[in-house]
Amino acid sequence: MGFHERTHARHRGPRREGLHGPHAGHTRGLPLDYDTWAAQGNPGWSFADVLPYFKRTERRIGSHDPHWRGSDGLLPITDCDWRHPLCDAYIESAREFGMPSHVDYNAADQTGAGYYQRWIVDGWRVSAAKAFLRPASKRPNLQVRSDAHVTAVEFEGRRATGVRWMAGRGGPVRTVKARREVILAAGAGNTPEGAPVVGRGSGSAAAVARRARGARAPRRG
Repeated sequence: MGFHERTHARHRGPRREGLHGPHAGHTRGLPLDYDTWAAQGNPGWSFADVLPYFKRTERRIGSHDPHWRGSDGLLPITDCDWRHPLCDAYIESAREFGMPSHVDYNAADQTGAGYYQRWIVDGWRVSAAKAFLRPASKRPNLQVRSDAHVTAVEFEGRRATGVRWMAGRGGPVRTVKARREVILAAGAGNTPEGAPVVGRGSGSAAAVARRARGARAPRRG
């Protein structure tokens, strides 16, 4: 189902730690999506290329196929232990319809119905900040800027050389220069929205981004 150029309000909670929003569901996405990106001229983005990074970052708790899942990473992934009769009935109806149930949708195939996997251990949500930033917080080459909003990516020709960011709502605009590379990694929602803003997206996506920017104030994160 697509929106056919229609706009859709997307509500987001605060990014308290700058990495990961308030949700806790873990979904890699379809392998076909990654393979399609690679086929469209993006080397290194096939599912075979990104799978080692998925495995290296996660610590899958519970039964899993080691070909697809990792068990030695810093981000714990558990099965949902919450159950509800309505959800169980939905999963059972899908099974009666011929769909697999309780499959590992972060492995070879997402086809099926079941409960989400999530970043929760012993009742506590484990964000990317807790899993990755805290262990690396004392590294001399790491700085975390809070209450910052990136306003633009700077270019020299076709090469990204830095970013401009605003300190606080309506605060001064500052510039950070990159010695090696600039990585646009703002989450599943903000990254595609931000790509047209810096000139890396399609025309239709840029139009959507312009409408979105005109409808709300800059976000802090």
